[in-house]
Amino acid sequence: MIHTKLATTPSELEQIRALMLANMKQNLENLDQGFLSVEYSMQDLIQFNETTPAIIAVAPSGSDASSSVVVGYALAADMHAALAHHLLKEATQEVYDRCSFNGKPIRDSKFVVMGQVCVAKECRGQGVLQQLYSLFLSTYKERGYDLVETEVSKANERSLKAHVKTGWVVVDSLTVEGGEWHVIALDLKSSK
Repeated sequence: MIHTKLATTPSELEQIRALMLANMKQNLENLDQGFLSVEYSMQDLIQFNETTPAIIAVAPSGSDASSSVVVGYALAADMHAALAHHLLKEATQEVYDRCSFNGKPIRDSKFVVMGQVCVAKECRGQGVLQQLYSLFLSTYKERGYDLVETEVSKANERSLKAHVKTGWVVVDSLTVEGGEWHVIALDLKSSK
């Protein structure tokens, strides 16, 4: 049975990285199932996890009931970590400077950046994404965040559809590092 929890161990972060690498755009033959555009190092994952723990979905592994494997994850970065990261900095600053959500500038909200979400191919269509979002939203709502923001590549329509299906709203678009992105946000104050 797949369940979600906060990532707490180096092994879990290593498994996140392995799942990430397997789903990078350049490592996939078929992009119909979605893809990842940004690669994070182990150091990035460790840094993010110190202040904004990743949410992971784990499934039993083998015959040992205590052994599990990461089959999905949702990464988070607070404003400080996002602005310190070379890949997130430009997009986060642009979102902070010019984007609005529900008629209010995002900069006037305490927001967390969802750095990435991924579900292993063999676990897709089983509600894992919804489980990840549920724990992500409750965790960061409890930590006092008003909203969560992320960007989805305009070339990744499957990802955008999955986000919108779970309540995300497209609030803007931007061009960063030569890529075209949808800026999407989710209000944590009104989420269940």
